[in-house]
Amino acid sequence: MKIKQPYVMVLITYSAAYQAPAAVLPHEVDILRVRFGEDSIQMLDETPPIAEAEFDTEDEYARLFEAHPAPADSQSPVRTVFRNLAEFEAAFEEQPKRGRKKAEDVDGAAA
Repeated sequence: MKIKQPYVMVLITYSAAYQAPAAVLPHEVDILRVRFGEDSIQMLDETPPIAEAEFDTEDEYARLFEAHPAPADSQSPVRTVFRNLAEFEAAFEEQPKRGRKKAEDVDGAAA
């Protein structure tokens, strides 16, 4: 499945002394939170240096495992968020539904 997504900016806190901004795809934010800790990832309002990415979901799922390897004593943060390719692809199929308002919410009356 081909997908196009805009990048978002996050600030990753690696330690008390080291933080770094990163441009990531939206589906990577939860993976980063699993990998580094919920409080270690902050969303930034900055414009990413890369506008968007177009990718095949199967290739992207494989890339995520390379970019976010499993610690020696734990399961992959990718697998924690998306148990398999089907679940990863299902997340993109649900996206157009998110944020969609019902007609009654838009104009105050049922359609």
